[in-house]
Amino acid sequence: MRLQAAWAVPAGVMLTVAAVHPFMVRHMGLSPWHGGGFGMFADLDSPNRRAITVRVTAGGESREMPARSLGSVGRWLHEAKALPTPYRLQRVARAVADIPAVHAGRPEAVEVVVWSLDFDPRENAVSRRPFRTHRLDLGRRTGDAAAGAAR
Repeated sequence: MRLQAAWAVPAGVMLTVAAVHPFMVRHMGLSPWHGGGFGMFADLDSPNRRAITVRVTAGGESREMPARSLGSVGRWLHEAKALPTPYRLQRVARAVADIPAVHAGRPEAVEVVVWSLDFDPRENAVSRRPFRTHRLDLGRRTGDAAAGAAR
């Protein structure tokens, strides 16, 4: 009886992971390479191949910020690549808005875009496409930031 239980528990865990993983990939944006994915080798979409762009609008000008200039946000950028939920993208946008060296004055908006690779079999070509986007509108208020809208 103990032998059956010892065998059934790991099998149950593996079946649960196998059942939940496709949902997380399709609906939550989880990379197929994370979360116990069984089809990871058949997909181009891995966190190392995803890119994040951060665009800050301040003083009426919009400019893209290089990731190397966002040193303290690096860990969150990596997490957002693997699982780009609205919460994680908003956390990145708020952290960027709070870095005074990144922008002159108070930013009006921060947009975070996660890009993934897409393969077109007809053209036999790989291209980047926007995968998840989050815009945090800060407006011209001096108090707390307004909530952003995830797309």
